[in-house]
Amino acid sequence: MNLNLSIKALLSGALFIIIASLLMKIVYIFLYPYISQFHDAVRYIIAIPVFFAIIFIGGYITAGIARRKTLLHSFLAGLLTVFVMLVVALQSSEGITLMNYAVYAAIVIIASAGGYYWKQRAISASSRS
Repeated sequence: MNLNLSIKALLSGALFIIIASLLMKIVYIFLYPYISQFHDAVRYIIAIPVFFAIIFIGGYITAGIARRKTLLHSFLAGLLTVFVMLVVALQSSEGITLMNYAVYAAIVIIASAGGYYWKQRAISASSRS
């Protein structure tokens, strides 16, 4: 496996997840005056699936660029994202909670699922050819 391609795949997937998540938060800030009237649960019903979709797409992007050892690359992209989020959480005054650990585990699992999905699509596309 080409090391440069592996690094490119990992960084592309992890940066997609981080940047898209930050953009999601910026959109939330701008929409807050309009959605603040809704109950917190309704906001989370929208935000959590969007966040998980971003992670899934990041794993899919990683696998698409790597093309080999896709599950490993997607898993590592998820770990890289978790590492960046962990550093940010350690610098905050609130520290790390049990919910943070659950979200970190979900990030790694969902990013890996994105890579698995890419792999299954590639296998089915090659079997049709």
